[in-house]
Amino acid sequence: MYSEECHPHTRFFLLFSGGRDSALATYVFLEALSSEPDLEFHVVYVDHEMDFPWMRLLAYRSLAFFSSQYGVDVHVVMPSERFWDFVFRRRYLFPTPEKRWYVRHLVVKPLREFFNGYLREDSLNYDAVVMGSRYEDASSKRVRSVEGVLNWGTHNVTGLHAVFPIAGLSTEQVRSLVAEAPLSAYNDYYPLRYGSKPGCWAYLSDSTFAYLRFARSVGLPASGELEDYVSTVARMQADESNLGLRCRRWNDVALDILRERTVRLYAVLSDMYPGLYTSDDVNYIRTVRLISESSDESILS
Repeated sequence: MYSEECHPHTRFFLLFSGGRDSALATYVFLEALSSEPDLEFHVVYVDHEMDFPWMRLLAYRSLAFFSSQYGVDVHVVMPSERFWDFVFRRRYLFPTPEKRWYVRHLVVKPLREFFNGYLREDSLNYDAVVMGSRYEDASSKRVRSVEGVLNWGTHNVTGLHAVFPIAGLSTEQVRSLVAEAPLSAYNDYYPLRYGSKPGCWAYLSDSTFAYLRFARSVGLPASGELEDYVSTVARMQADESNLGLRCRRWNDVALDILRERTVRLYAVLSDMYPGLYTSDDVNYIRTVRLISESSDESILS
């Protein structure tokens, strides 16, 4: 818990996911309030490293813009365990709509650990989070419409008041406003129809495959390789011969095949997105090992 002496400044933690909605929400909020005295702003980005590479690259460009344009504090939060630790050390199957484990481990946990270093006993009086959730988004159920003030709710990780600056906007309105903003490049990465995207390219869902088909159709670098990889993993995961105890985890043979394919994929990513992915990522995937070679239940919990 943050123990420094309390001060009366209101602090806004802008939770920037790297997507278009959160970019617009962050932009309009800072445009409106960043010059106000006695307000403190923190832009917080959880980089779980599994967002689509073109989106992850644009997220870092956006963070640089927020920092230079508004002089706000930018925090890049990384999970203590990477996605591939769960796959190659713990044998986790890839996330699906029924088991979205990456959200808990790679987003919620690091965000909670970040706030543990900032929250104070009086945070409910002075602190709030800002998010890009919208009514059209099924995940925005906590957004409330309050006449005369910004839409607000409660942040389910910290319990802080949550502000939703663009809650009432349609996808078409978001696209129009983004086109007029300095972050207009976001529109290039969203289809005209059904303009959302999944938050993790290794998430085995219909939305992921639909978005990868769009990305491939417009020629986004590495989109074809990602689509081929995810399609292969989906077929492997549907085949029980690749699974171990109780069909809950990968077996050794499947992990060896996955490792080979993943190393090849990251070699492509490091070529197409130099600096964002490097040879260190390739070496990490090549060398990360199981907690135990045993298929005992103890490593599957």
